[in-house]
Amino acid sequence: MSSLRLSRLITNPMRNCFLVLFSLALGAFAAPEFKESLVDGRRKIEVFGDWHIGETVEAADTLYEIHGNIVLETNGVWKLSNSEVRVMCNFSREFEMRWNGGTFITTNCTVGGIKVDNRLRASNFALKDGRWDGVDTTVQNTYGITFHWNGDFRGVLRGKRFNAGPNPDSIIISGGADIVLEDSTFPLSLGLHTEQGGKVNLDLPCGEALTRTFDKSTLCGAEPFRAELKNVTVPHWFVFVRNIWPNNPKSEITIDRCENLMLSLLGHNVTGAVSLSPDLSSDVRMGSVKVMKGKGPVNLRMYGGLYFSGKENDAKITGPAKIAELMLWGGKVQVAGNNSKDIFLGCTTLDVHGTGVLEIDHAVLGREQGNGQVIIKDEGKIMANHVDLGSLIVKTEGNGTIEFRDFEKKAEVKTKENGGKIVFKEPREVVTVSSDWKIADQQSFVNKHLVVDGNLTFEKGGELELDDCILEIKGEYSRHRQIYWKGGKLITRNSTVGGGVHDGVYANTIFNLNDGEWDAVDTTVQYSYGITFSQETVGKFRATRLRQGPSPDSVIVSGKADVVLTDSQFVVGLALYCLKGGEYALDLPVNRRFSAKYDSSNLPADYSLELNNHLVPSQWFVFFRRIEPGKPECVVTLNDCPNFLPHLLGHNIAGDVQLGFDFKQPLKIANLTIKRGDQFYPWAYQWGTYFTGEKTDAHIKGPAVIGEHMQWAGNVKMQDMTVTCTTLDLHNEAKLQLQDVRLARPLDWVDDGSTGEFHVRNNAVATGTNVDLGRLVLHTSNSGAIDFTNVTSSIGPQKIREEGGEINLGGFQPLEQ
Repeated sequence: MSSLRLSRLITNPMRNCFLVLFSLALGAFAAPEFKESLVDGRRKIEVFGDWHIGETVEAADTLYEIHGNIVLETNGVWKLSNSEVRVMCNFSREFEMRWNGGTFITTNCTVGGIKVDNRLRASNFALKDGRWDGVDTTVQNTYGITFHWNGDFRGVLRGKRFNAGPNPDSIIISGGADIVLEDSTFPLSLGLHTEQGGKVNLDLPCGEALTRTFDKSTLCGAEPFRAELKNVTVPHWFVFVRNIWPNNPKSEITIDRCENLMLSLLGHNVTGAVSLSPDLSSDVRMGSVKVMKGKGPVNLRMYGGLYFSGKENDAKITGPAKIAELMLWGGKVQVAGNNSKDIFLGCTTLDVHGTGVLEIDHAVLGREQGNGQVIIKDEGKIMANHVDLGSLIVKTEGNGTIEFRDFEKKAEVKTKENGGKIVFKEPREVVTVSSDWKIADQQSFVNKHLVVDGNLTFEKGGELELDDCILEIKGEYSRHRQIYWKGGKLITRNSTVGGGVHDGVYANTIFNLNDGEWDAVDTTVQYSYGITFSQETVGKFRATRLRQGPSPDSVIVSGKADVVLTDSQFVVGLALYCLKGGEYALDLPVNRRFSAKYDSSNLPADYSLELNNHLVPSQWFVFFRRIEPGKPECVVTLNDCPNFLPHLLGHNIAGDVQLGFDFKQPLKIANLTIKRGDQFYPWAYQWGTYFTGEKTDAHIKGPAVIGEHMQWAGNVKMQDMTVTCTTLDLHNEAKLQLQDVRLARPLDWVDDGSTGEFHVRNNAVATGTNVDLGRLVLHTSNSGAIDFTNVTSSIGPQKIREEGGEINLGGFQPLEQ
């Protein structure tokens, strides 16, 4: 059927063949249902279901109400004049108009979503691959006109007198956008790509006619889009700072002028502090990006959105700030307001996808009028504590859960469960144990926050069951207080367990599952230096849906561990006992679910680890234990090991130890050789080194990054190295010499807000020259001493704790911040 004939028939409002002809235009796609009528003398066409347009469809003087998606396929053309298109969403973003190669032509038209009973039901325009020619066109009730992030796909927009109606959001200039606007008034969004780093100054006037072009020749980070403005008035600007990835080069964005600004940050696997400012009076920071205020007038109305992709997010948002949208696709994000609830989440959209966990504390969600939406999808989780709730629609889709605790409803909150549960709970009662706590009988707690100011021990016959609880082991520093199994059992259901934060320093605990059992379901582990096991006795760990909180470390499978993890997402550490000798191959996949078994049949080990549909986010830990001269040769080949942290535990190690990242050259240390397999590219992003034995005399060379170093004897020299000081401990008579070394955080441009720890105990001594200090606690006890020369620093604070030995920094004065 020709497009001409089809067009002519459509313009006849009462033809009985209307449905048949539209079905033919859809090609291979399933036909939606069409209903046509006259309303107040105007033709009305209702479309029920997704409408794929693959040929030319023309209409004039028509009202469309579309209950589904509109997809403009290749060769599809939808040409409208003097018409209106209403996308009939039941909630915002339910339906969209999407270009898959087609063309949309509008003349004297109004298009967009709807607003019902003062509740916005916005649709999107996804102009990812195709063209929109709009003359005298008004766009309303939308969450934006978007473009494909990949410049290989071109979305073309040509607008003349292309204007914003109510709730227009903006034209989001990014990716493959190719835009020319003339004589128009519309809010605009600039997408700045930060993966290459750099500096940019933005002059974005509001309310005055602009003739300007934005592209890679005029704007750092603009590639590959192009937007040409001819006499265009922008009532307000959105700035989207995109592709904030780990280890990006530094980016600085200065807003020189913008009288009406909304700022959005889009990060991937973001860790550490996300610092916001309500008016840009202080710098805004996320990962490698800093946004600053210039000399001109800047009015930051609110943050348009914070978006966290990836499965390894571990970020904390602090305010004060107003945030319209927040979306999370994996990992964990905390929204931490103060006691006055200085963070406002407008919940234009608040979405959590995948296995993401969003924790909200001391905040306001939604406005008292209008409506916001909170949606949990897949298997994610939202936990909101100490919150005021405005007008909201709260929904679950999949097995995700939403939990509100210690809340106050300021307006109507509607809930809809499609699988997962929505729960409103009372605040947890705080129960404090002010000394060591030994569990020798059966005890259980529900909905409590247990704070243990001491060690926790599960004695034989003892059992502690926690349901919907927080178990916090309170310490002044990491490893100060710990959890021990001595024949007892811990049961956790829907609970969080671990250490905490003391004066800004992580006080991580250790789970010593030496002899006993831990049965965990829907449990989060945080502020930990690992779940460890004994060489002598069996520790059983059974976990379903185990999750990572802040600073979780890993399940360190060693000794006689008996571990089964099911449907979980947690970092795993494997111990390999090199004194056994032999040849072995390692496959350690990350960021994808898999099932596998690791035991004595394929590794030099006596433990059993079973992983069922498990996901290891970010990296594995591998502990190469019992490295010692004169022992049988142990050769380990790295196959599918894209990101892991190797730990070297050696005794009487002597000579050069050349560390690196990619194993292009095999690592040889005493009886251990580590090499990479053919066609594989393993990556050791960080190392741990641990040395015992009075004959130790090692020279560790970089460039490399060491997260932890612990030394009990002998002499070690480190050269050309970054040591993050997750822990740096010297004991007994150990001597450590540093040359051209950076100590502590931040590691690179990514600042997670944490502080490193450097402890020199007993009679140990640390010396160094050309040492650069980051955020660090330097601590000596007994006769331990630190003696550095030529010390520099660009970030602090450095905290000095002399409890016996002297700390000499060669005249350097520690920074306070």
